[in-house]
Amino acid sequence: MTETREMRLESWDRFGTPNLDIEYGLLGQSHVFPYRGATIRVSLPGLDRMGDESIGAGYVHSWRTEDENRIPQAAFVFEVDVCVQRGHCMTLPVEVLNRHPNAIDLIEAGDQTRLNAFVAEANSIASNAFEYWLSIMRWESGDYQIGRPGRPDASKWSTYLRECESLTRVWSGPHTIAVYRSDAVTKDMWQAVQAALERSFEVPIHLKFFDDAQESCGRYEFRRSILELAIACEVFMRTPVLQKLPSELNPDVRMLVEEVNANQLRQKFYPRLLTGDAAKKFKALNEKDLKSLFDARNKIMHMAQEDRATEENCVRFIKAAAVLFEIGGTLV
Repeated sequence: MTETREMRLESWDRFGTPNLDIEYGLLGQSHVFPYRGATIRVSLPGLDRMGDESIGAGYVHSWRTEDENRIPQAAFVFEVDVCVQRGHCMTLPVEVLNRHPNAIDLIEAGDQTRLNAFVAEANSIASNAFEYWLSIMRWESGDYQIGRPGRPDASKWSTYLRECESLTRVWSGPHTIAVYRSDAVTKDMWQAVQAALERSFEVPIHLKFFDDAQESCGRYEFRRSILELAIACEVFMRTPVLQKLPSELNPDVRMLVEEVNANQLRQKFYPRLLTGDAAKKFKALNEKDLKSLFDARNKIMHMAQEDRATEENCVRFIKAAAVLFEIGGTLV
């Protein structure tokens, strides 16, 4: 008779994490948090899985020297493990623990169907929990690049000039290698992420659009970046305006305020919430960069004109949005 026992099951997935830079001491650490009725564990790889730039789950890239000894400081991590515990239990043959997965000769057809259902449910939760974890990591670290692929690959060669008829190369330009700096996730940031995950905090929507806008700019998608920046700024300004409305306000009047356009919002409604130095800073920002941002947004959306969708403008508008969030930080 085949020996069986009830087994408590958890799912395990491995997800890629582009542009995740961490302090060396965080290797092997985990975040544990509730999500959609499950317990999630997101684990960084340990030192034993570190390799070089092309092999392994990541590699150490920064050291300091002390008494002629190299002490590792930071590592890039290429992947994390995500486990989901949903309370799944099933009575299975003990022998499955000594076999490769999917021992269909040992597991009855009905149980195979149940196991596949567990897999589908857990994978859906894991995928969403991983994206949620990334959003909190970006929020607490202030680094929109975490988990995002970054700029498209540049040309693998120098740019050549050729004579048109013979296609003979007559000039070679310099081969530029772009290196993008990021700050490693610190232990304090890691702990702040854990606290936010435990409380099921959600990243403010304006910051999600702000992160998206920075990524779009980095990928040379300047039209998208401007639209996302305009949405981020509009949501940021509209939220406190609506929060300050009296609860007894006539519903029709409230609806009129809710539907006010972005230019009226930044010219009339939002400035009334600011006083003192914040009001002065906003006035200067509004007259220069915010007005320009929303004008560019309107040209793209309503007139299909994209001449303002340039990298220079996107960088300027990103800086302006960051200043806006700083000025009005106490209102949201």
